[in-house]
Amino acid sequence: MTVTSFGCLISERVHFKLHANVWEDIPRGEDVASCGDDRKFDDVSVQSDSYRAKMEDVQLYSKSKALQMNTTKEILQSSKFVSKWKNHTDLRLLDIGCGDGEALVRLVLPLVPRYSSVLAIDILEPMIRASRDSFGSVPRVSFRVFDIATYDAAAIKHLGKFSHITSNFCLHWIKDQRQLFSNIFKLMLPGGQLMATLLLDTELSKAVRELATMDKWAPFMENWRSYPSVYAQNAQCDYSIREQLELAGFEQIEVEIKLQKFDFKRESQLKDFLQSVNPFVQRMPLCLKDEYINEFMIACLKNMTKLKVTFEMIVLSAIRPTSFI
Repeated sequence: MTVTSFGCLISERVHFKLHANVWEDIPRGEDVASCGDDRKFDDVSVQSDSYRAKMEDVQLYSKSKALQMNTTKEILQSSKFVSKWKNHTDLRLLDIGCGDGEALVRLVLPLVPRYSSVLAIDILEPMIRASRDSFGSVPRVSFRVFDIATYDAAAIKHLGKFSHITSNFCLHWIKDQRQLFSNIFKLMLPGGQLMATLLLDTELSKAVRELATMDKWAPFMENWRSYPSVYAQNAQCDYSIREQLELAGFEQIEVEIKLQKFDFKRESQLKDFLQSVNPFVQRMPLCLKDEYINEFMIACLKNMTKLKVTFEMIVLSAIRPTSFI
């Protein structure tokens, strides 16, 4: 055990890692499970404390995702990409980073032609369990644990081929963007279409930066410069994303940066949201967690007008050419 200067005990068995689309706590000596196979969730062993914490994260996310739901709905309704779906009798759709499944089922699925098939993936087993519990009986939709940033070529091949791939508020977490888009390209049928939304930056990032430079919180906030997006510190992020898509082989690439706003109805709603999207919360010792959340909330409110949050996001679309050498 390690004793911090704050008098808290921290178990040495836990360290933290940015793994694909999530920050997660990994017990020392426990390998990160490879999710490229098609095994059942119950086959994956998880320590009860770690599992309970992650299920609490799922519940918190599920009740505080109004910003993501509203923004995704708005983007889908205005998308030229989505408007063309009706020209197909069926689609083979892959949704990356499905979370608890609600955005997919409530917002995306109604736009998909009747005879389409949909596979939704997420790296977090508790998210997939929640998706199956809530939407497992929905026709044409299946949910699977999978790491879209995997380096396992066989896993990518085994997942299948898709005519359309979507992702909302997920891909900005992934550190290796080149591997990400290479994998997505390999999963697409010739002529296949990709549409994704990525968070770029938010005024709330100022609060993260403020706390990260304080001696009290700095030890728990390594890699803060990659929050809330791997593109947050990139002044030419649109060019960088386009370059990664071109390297993967995509054509007809469109990258748009959009400024969005969202009004929270009450402070408790904002607090739940901030806790659900701040990966550093899970790094905090239990005796400091509430204090950190409260200080983060205060720092965020200083950068907001009432309860309105402003954020930049990236909307991209691209097509895999019908012939590719």
